[in-house]
Parts: sequence; C-alpha cells; structure tokens
Amino acid sequence: MKKALYRYSRKIHKWAGIVIGLQVLLWISGGVVMSVIPIEIVRGNHLHQPLKSGEGQFDHEYSIDQLLKEHEIQPTQIKWRWIAETPIYEIKDKQQTRYFNGGTGQAIVQTDEARVRELAAMYYTGDESIVEVSTLTEKVREAGSIRLPAWSVRFDDTWNTTFYLSSVTGELMRVRSDIWRFYDFFWMLHIMDYDERKDFNNPLLISFAISGFIFSVTGVILLFQVFRRRDFIFWKKA
Repeated sequence: MKKALYRYSRKIHKWAGIVIGLQVLLWISGGVVMSVIPIEIVRGNHLHQPLKSGEGQFDHEYSIDQLLKEHEIQPTQIKWRWIAETPIYEIKDKQQTRYFNGGTGQAIVQTDEARVRELAAMYYTGDESIVEVSTLTEKVREAGSIRLPAWSVRFDDTWNTTFYLSSVTGELMRVRSDIWRFYDFFWMLHIMDYDERKDFNNPLLISFAISGFIFSVTGVILLFQVFRRRDFIFWKKA
C-alpha cells in the first residue's frame, strides 16, 4: 500500500511540477516586486501634491438654494470642493452630474487645454516639462474607471509620469508612471488575469492554485519515503 502511494505520489508530483513550476516562479517574483516597492510609490504619491485652495477668499459663495432654483434641479447629492482657487459645486440628480462655479454660479462644462496644463503643473512635484496633452475619449486600462472624457497629461521625466484629469473640473483623478506599469505587469502575472488584471477568481488562477496544492501534498508524502526514521535521530547513546 505504501509503495503504491509513493509511486503515484511521485508521478503526480512530477507532472504537477511541470505544469506549475514556471508559474510558481512568477508568483514568487510578483511577491518580491510587491513587497519591495511601497504601494505609495506605485500610486505616485510622491509625484503629485494637493493644490492650495482659495478657501477664505470669498466672503459669500453663490447660494446653493438660488442655484438649484435657477436651474430647476432636484438634487440627490451635493458636494462642495475647491480646485486650486476655484470653488466648485458638484450636484447630482436622477439623470446626470453637473458642476457649477461656487463663486459665480456659472455652469462648468469643459476645462480648456491651457487651464489643464496650468493645473497639471501645479499638481506635479517635479521640475520636468509637459510633453503631451491629449483628450481621452475611450477607456484606457491604466486609467481605470475614470469618468470620460478626460485629459491625459504626460511629463518628460524618468518615469513617464502621466496625469489623468477631469475634463470638466480639472481635478486630478489618476497618477500613473513606469513604476506603476512595472508593478502592474507583475500583478498581472501574479493573479493570472491577463485582460482586466483584477479578477482573483478567474478559472486559470483557481486551476493553478489547486495544482499547487496537489504538488505540495504529494511532496509532503514523498518526504516520508526519503527520510527514514534514523534520519531524524541526531545522536545515539554511547
């Protein structure tokens, strides 16, 4: 019985090792990358800074009640924020989200390129110049689920830093760099989701995880064949 168990365990262990050997190496490599690079660096926290707001410069903001009345809005949610020196109302109703200048009450529809360049430079902590500004109208995987259209601003620095800004308010929504792209590549290999890179429960990962478990179990069984009882006796009585 034992011989048969060892024989079958050896065969299963060998083939399981062939199947998952490379993936185990990739799992370990991904673990090393994810443990060595701080997540704050990956997210680009060192590449941007909060803007100084103009809070306190306005004695009287535009009345929200007056604004709702003028535009006949039945709000489901109202948010107040500052983008640099501009106070902004974000008002949601059942159909859409609209933005208004909190100081003048004027609707904000689009931030132009000149303003985007100005805001991006203010967000950026480096000294390098902007090399490309473009409008993003289709989903880009690295930008995630940001609201489109948006502005993409790329800097001429070592890490090809890219900012994704709201096309309406100019708010910074995503920060990406080659550090993030490097990390994301190994993240993809680690979770084996080669498309969206966010599904932990994809069939491929589950299959390899089960194979890895079988590989480990058969390896433990084979240990009992390799190590005899005398191998665990470290000393003998004189």
